[in-house]
Amino acid sequence: MKSAAIFDMDGLMFDTERIYRDNWMLYAPRFGYKADPEFPKAVCGTSGQHMLDVIESYYPGIDAMGFKLAVRSVVEAAIEKSVPLMPGIRGILQMFSERGVPCAVSSKKRPRGVLCGIDIGGGGRTRETGPGYFSLRSRKAWISA
Repeated sequence: MKSAAIFDMDGLMFDTERIYRDNWMLYAPRFGYKADPEFPKAVCGTSGQHMLDVIESYYPGIDAMGFKLAVRSVVEAAIEKSVPLMPGIRGILQMFSERGVPCAVSSKKRPRGVLCGIDIGGGGRTRETGPGYFSLRSRKAWISA
């Protein structure tokens, strides 16, 4: 039996991919390019230089860093206000809660304090953890009881 569950936020618990997709499509014309409907799928899950390379491969000559930062800024502001949950996540969290398994939320991108917890009913809540939690502390949580 595992002693805890740690969930990654982006794309697993929260539908941040949709927010990114919509804004990638919205911002391409603002940077002088026709939005390519295949681009959001190609850039999803990338970061760093690889993300910039993907941006440049779809939009040659674009200010890739400026495009990335503009979209990220709008997405982060949207997430601060509200972010939709992925279908089924409440049920998954409720199942863990009913079994007495504590759940934590981790994100490489989000600073500590952005997420205070999700009310899953029955008095159960997730804990916010912050960047690096999963990689640094997950081993302790996953030791078999």
